[in-house]
Amino acid sequence: MRNLIHLSVGKPARLIRGSQRKTTFYKLLKSCSWSRLEKKILELFPEPESNIIGYKKVYKSLLKKAPINSNHTLWITKEQWWGEWETHVFSVAANGDQHYGLEFTPWGKVLGMKVRTSSKDISAYEIVARVLFEITFFGFSEERVSAKLDALCSMAEEHRTRESGDGKIPARARRHEKGTKHPKRRSYTHHLR
Repeated sequence: MRNLIHLSVGKPARLIRGSQRKTTFYKLLKSCSWSRLEKKILELFPEPESNIIGYKKVYKSLLKKAPINSNHTLWITKEQWWGEWETHVFSVAANGDQHYGLEFTPWGKVLGMKVRTSSKDISAYEIVARVLFEITFFGFSEERVSAKLDALCSMAEEHRTRESGDGKIPARARRHEKGTKHPKRRSYTHHLR
């Protein structure tokens, strides 16, 4: 599988031998028409159709954005867990020892990542749809995603302050004290929260 990726891009499926290192996410994105991508998104993530407007906005803005070379590889894997097939999307650093989520990765870097897949039956449309889902987990603009990252970093700093022994418990940290509910798990309606 190392030198072979199977991609279908609307035309008959084609095999790309030894060129997965040249196939970037940006090239895949450019090869996908919005009308077919929209259908694939709705098939994979049957969420409220109001989100499709956000996906279309992101799709159009990514086509205008310049890819940034990245030393990470974008991986899409299908694995069987407890009898169910699951698809995972993540990036792997050049040294290969660490997996990273795409939620807070700058979009230009995602565009510049080389694409690899563990299964020959994952189409270009599925790859693009799944990556769009991941990068828009916290919003349909990079500014909104950046704001969420800033808020999480701020909370982490508050928790570090709390752990430093000054005895003060920041207000945000108190919400997660014993007896409170844990945050909801990720769902397909993540954009509506």
